Parts: sequence; structure tokens; C-alpha cells
Amino acid sequence: MFAGIAAYGRKFELPVEAITMTLDTTRNDKTRLIDKLDFQVTFPEGFPPQHQASILRNMNACYVKKHLYDPPEVTVTIVE
Repeated sequence: MFAGIAAYGRKFELPVEAITMTLDTTRNDKTRLIDKLDFQVTFPEGFPPQHQASILRNMNACYVKKHLYDPPEVTVTIVE
């Protein structure tokens, strides 16, 4: 997701170096699997608000995020 922020910043010549993104996870104690991902984006003071909304839309359209909603089949093979 951060790659999308960086690409957007380059396109509009914005100072994306000061943007931070953290990830909090919630784990299901029964399955021991993560059942929630919470990405938190912090913009530096003075970052244009109109670009904040656009970056959020960009992140919500993320290719990887879309795969999490409709996961692909996963296979594992041994190659010799």
C-alpha cells in the first residue's frame, strides 16, 4: 500500500517522505490467524487535505487489498 502512496506523491510532486504508515493486527485466539488488519496513515503538518482524501481512495483501490477480499487459490509444490 505504501508503494501506492509513493507513486501518488511522485505524480503530484508531494513530500511523501514524511508520511508514515503503521499496521495493527487483531488475531483470532481460536484459529490463531489474523482476522483484522488496520492500516493507519499519518500525514505531516501542512500536507494538502485534498491529497489526503485522494491517497485514501488510492489505498482503498490497492491491488493487494482487493486480493484479500477475494483470495486466490494458493498451491505449494516441490520442484526438483
